[in-house]
Amino acid sequence: MLLSSVDSPELHPLMKHHPVWSRALEALHELHADSPVGITELEGDKFFVNVHGYDTVPEEEAKWENHLHTIDIQIALRGGECVDWVPLPELTPLGNYDPAKDKENFKLEGDASRVSRLRMTPGRFAIFLPGDAHRPKVADGVHASIHKAVVKIDTSLLQDWLS
Repeated sequence: MLLSSVDSPELHPLMKHHPVWSRALEALHELHADSPVGITELEGDKFFVNVHGYDTVPEEEAKWENHLHTIDIQIALRGGECVDWVPLPELTPLGNYDPAKDKENFKLEGDASRVSRLRMTPGRFAIFLPGDAHRPKVADGVHASIHKAVVKIDTSLLQDWLS
């Protein structure tokens, strides 16, 4: 998991060494507070931007999720939320893996002090790799909702980078 800002120039050289990361960074820079809701394909269903929004909820109502072969880059465009993170082995699978969405939900049992909380405000983004279990949609105590984008990258597009 990585948390950064679109205005962090030290990150840009790291991302520009691979064409997929470079295009993802360009897509982040093209987004703004009034970006329209919808999906923009960058490379079909393997690489796209999904702009959407929702009302945030108390943490006990938000769901833990993980992806097996999809990288999420989540960015706040307007409003805010908290996104919780924990290594996948800390969670118990609920057994509802959806291959079409490459998503499975989990529950946390035990020590909640091991959870890290990210405050997502406009311009901040987080990258979640497979195995980076995350719980978006958590109310931050300031904003009632969020308008955000999620760049989805199938790991098959980054095999050379991941190996």
